[in-house]
Amino acid sequence: MSICWITPLLGTGPALDVLGKVDGVVVIDVRDLIDKGGNHAKSVREKIDQGVSALRLGMKTVVCCDHGISRSNAVAIGVLSNYEGISVSQAVRRVMTATDNAEIRLDILETVRDALEGSISHSSSSRPKWLLVGGGGYLGTAIASTAPPEIELIAPSREELDLSVGGPSIDNFVKENGVEKILHFAFPYAGNVNSSLGESLFILRNLLDVCAVNSVSLVYPSRWEIFSGYKGSDLLVTEDFKVNPSGVLGDTKCLSEQLIEIFMQRSGVSALVLRSALVYGGGAAPNFLRSFMRSAQSDRDIVTHVYSNGEPKLDLIYLQDWLLGFWKIVLKRDSGIFNLGSGEFFGTGHVARKINEIIGGKGRILHREMQGSVANIAFNSNILSEDIGWFPSVDLGCGLQNCIRDFINN
Repeated sequence: MSICWITPLLGTGPALDVLGKVDGVVVIDVRDLIDKGGNHAKSVREKIDQGVSALRLGMKTVVCCDHGISRSNAVAIGVLSNYEGISVSQAVRRVMTATDNAEIRLDILETVRDALEGSISHSSSSRPKWLLVGGGGYLGTAIASTAPPEIELIAPSREELDLSVGGPSIDNFVKENGVEKILHFAFPYAGNVNSSLGESLFILRNLLDVCAVNSVSLVYPSRWEIFSGYKGSDLLVTEDFKVNPSGVLGDTKCLSEQLIEIFMQRSGVSALVLRSALVYGGGAAPNFLRSFMRSAQSDRDIVTHVYSNGEPKLDLIYLQDWLLGFWKIVLKRDSGIFNLGSGEFFGTGHVARKINEIIGGKGRILHREMQGSVANIAFNSNILSEDIGWFPSVDLGCGLQNCIRDFINN
């Protein structure tokens, strides 16, 4: 049987599998509701009332749409909430658990809430509440530990808020905690494999749906890899430079920016995209820096790569500088695209020699020839500097000294 029973009397299922095929049930057919936003609360309330009336008569009741997934589960949430006198958020959790399905459209669910509860208002906290997702990562941890006192930063664990479950769970969390802004720093552990692209877009779209129905703004960190397709070039890019990604990470960030732009235009979502250079320091560093430091510490040779257009050149920014720019801009702006980088090119060979010199490594700096060419990207951060008066203050030598000290101590 294709009916998913939420309670012994209330279930959902596909209309064609239930109508005329299952005896002894009352069918609430919701196929005349559209499977997106735009339904009137009155029309949804009528469906809810039909289901509640049948349950009060002790009759088995099945809410049906085309596939028994989105509209049926959303209306069943309303029926369960009204019949048992529980909140919509509680009913959401019950239905998701019983059906093992989180594919409930938030715009339909929002109409169910309006039909039962009216508009949901944010809590009257003295400080704005911001939600940080991905708070266990490198940048997330740094953000959580430096949050200014004027905001209340909520950084739930995966157990407290599992982004992989779907939009309704995030929507519940945002409503129950009165969240006004989401800082999205969650990213798959292995970000350079194809499956990470789909996972990243799935999470981002759910967050954008939540932002749209709750009038919550989003902060999204992008990266220099959205320009990594300009192989063979040394480019100091501005915010209006045409993107040209290469590789899974570049594709993911590029598609994510495009999805955000779609939601901004279509749903009026406010989103701030912060394009960052490579961040290092604070007890962590990109893989190549850690490799260089391990080799120097062990007096081994440091091997760098050389392409047809020379050694890779990177824009590196120290964590302290990055955090200062991050907090200044997110506290001031809810939307826009901003570059955050040093604006300088640092060759990997130059960085290797610096590290060897600071540590006192006795190994050589060797170069391994690679096929093809590589893009060398640095960020022009003039717009950010003019907007918030931010300028990087930690030079490469000082930053590497601090980074090496933290690396050795840890």
